[in-house]
Amino acid sequence: MRYLAVEGRVWSSLARWRRSPRPDGVHRFGYGAQLRVLLIAVLAIAVVEGVVIDFLLGLLTDSTLWPILAAAVHVYALCWVLGILASFRTMPHEIRGDKVLLRNSVFGGITLPIECVESVRPSRTARTGLSGLKVDADGRSAVLGHGDTTVRLHLVDVEVRGTPVDVIDITVDEPRAFIAAFVDR
Repeated sequence: MRYLAVEGRVWSSLARWRRSPRPDGVHRFGYGAQLRVLLIAVLAIAVVEGVVIDFLLGLLTDSTLWPILAAAVHVYALCWVLGILASFRTMPHEIRGDKVLLRNSVFGGITLPIECVESVRPSRTARTGLSGLKVDADGRSAVLGHGDTTVRLHLVDVEVRGTPVDVIDITVDEPRAFIAAFVDR
């Protein structure tokens, strides 16, 4: 069921990409700037690879469905990468009312009550490896990063994926604006 929700978010992000609404009273913050170049490179490579493979399949498999199936798979994969890229704009982190919504692209997010956030401060942490949500049960910390993390939230009485968490490091493209919006609320 979770996979169907992610699939829906991919297509929803694509549909809303150019007309992302800006509700009143909601502060929105992007988080995927460090990954955009990589995703655009993946798109370019996938397009070139797809054209070459589809052309070769067309030459080697005369009058079969393989070239059509391969083209369909390539278009589907391109839509997924575009959907993830679009989600950085259509599914930003939000500070709205008494909640903070920290998004993980099309893969979900974490909603925190504002009263559980003790403090917010800038904190640049270099990250390598996979992006997304990681929870460290031993360190009582979590990371929601898409590239280097830029903001640290100190938390009180919060569980992430069933694990108590005191600190969460997140990626925000404009950390000063995020912190200012949090302080000014």
